Amino acid sequence: MPAYSQYISQALKRQPDNINALQPTAFRFVLSRSPETVYFCQSVQLPSISINVTDVVNSAVTFQVPDPKVTFEPLSLSFIVNEDMGNYLELYNWMLEFTNIDGYSNPSKTLQDPSDYKVDGSLILLNSYANPHMIITFKDMFPSNLSTIEFSTTEADITPIISTATFSYRSYEIETLS
Repeated sequence: MPAYSQYISQALKRQPDNINALQPTAFRFVLSRSPETVYFCQSVQLPSISINVTDVVNSAVTFQVPDPKVTFEPLSLSFIVNEDMGNYLELYNWMLEFTNIDGYSNPSKTLQDPSDYKVDGSLILLNSYANPHMIITFKDMFPSNLSTIEFSTTEADITPIISTATFSYRSYEIETLS
């Protein structure tokens, strides 16, 4: 094993293989259940991931070790609401499929099988040449929140209405493409 000073010296000489910065506009989002929503997608937030830690106590010191439980924060996706609200309604109706509000229920969906309401979605990251270089796949997604839409006659400029959908999912995987 090299001495620590040799390790420091070697580390200072290393350069990364790719010095291009990840661009915040270089992405596409794919969600088969809601194609109109993703067409008008404005932003997606890659959710945080955290693990639990457990305190281990002995007579001399208390220290922490990783716990096998992982927590994924919800996924947020903002989109322009189109004129006929088709993309908003895609998500709204999807959410109503697994609820029973005012007697509404979808008899064609039993919701016994997760595939009745959960789908996979992918965040595709593009490199500096606008080619896909990474795919982040969210497993078993479903919408858990749909933001408000504000209509107002006091707006000075006509700006598009933006809505945000929040999705719950089981996990996400990151795949690097060659």
